[in-house]
Amino acid sequence: MTRPVARIEPAPAPSRRLLDVSGLPTVAFGSKSIMWWGVVGFILIEGTTIGTAIGSYFYLSGIEPRWPPPRTPMPGLLVPLLKSVALLASAYPAVMCDKAARRFDFRDMRRWVVAMGVMGVLVVGLQFLELRTVGV
Repeated sequence: MTRPVARIEPAPAPSRRLLDVSGLPTVAFGSKSIMWWGVVGFILIEGTTIGTAIGSYFYLSGIEPRWPPPRTPMPGLLVPLLKSVALLASAYPAVMCDKAARRFDFRDMRRWVVAMGVMGVLVVGLQFLELRTVGV
């Protein structure tokens, strides 16, 4: 007497609907872009940080009777002023890069990205200089 052998048959392929997305654009601007949402998240994080710094200032000024405390040296204003000017000036290459991207002009876009990188290195260098002058 032979035992029946169990056969393993492949399961039928599930019927599913397919969607042709070949006609969709490969790039997006504004709120349809993932980068836009990343920038919004970054702005929210930075806003929270600035709000925390302002709250800390008022908290510490309430604890210390004289603000700033007498033993605190006053920082110089030249380096923060230069850094602020560099940050404001960096908006121009960013706007020009955005315009080049919307025109799909990759050559100009690369040039403005490099300009933004140079401005970023300048700002970071000024930040290190500022931290060194205040003793951090």
